[in-house]
Amino acid sequence: MRSDNNSYSDSQPLKQNTTNNVEKLLKKRAAIICSVLALIIIASGFGWFWWCNSSNSGQYAHLYQYGILIDTIDLAAVSDDYTFTITGTDGSYNIIEIHDHKIHIIDASCPDLVCVNTGYGKNNILPITCLPNSLIIKVTSQPAADSNEVDIDVYTY
Repeated sequence: MRSDNNSYSDSQPLKQNTTNNVEKLLKKRAAIICSVLALIIIASGFGWFWWCNSSNSGQYAHLYQYGILIDTIDLAAVSDDYTFTITGTDGSYNIIEIHDHKIHIIDASCPDLVCVNTGYGKNNILPITCLPNSLIIKVTSQPAADSNEVDIDVYTY
């Protein structure tokens, strides 16, 4: 009888011990997986930041008005900051500034001023658009091949 009682009482701690080991192992695996995922997310964030701010992601600003390429500016070749105005046929205007090899609209006659609030165009991720004035500034890494070849359609809006 003693042997039966002893074997029963000895098996209880063994089951609890096994359960604790499994729980510890699962917690370790979960911690490792979470750490790896956090590192991947952090590395992706740094990669995205580097890609967005790399200097060779956009060097030429192509200015389109009414769907026609009106000017191409080599942003890397600009040594002094300057501003200029683009006037539309209906009297609308956009005042554009080139500063530190970046381009942005500092004032416009449009009612919503989304183009002014867009900020600097320094890469090809997001073009600066002023739809009421039919002006689009697209920053790319290559000069325009043909002034008649337009891939932007402002008339659809």
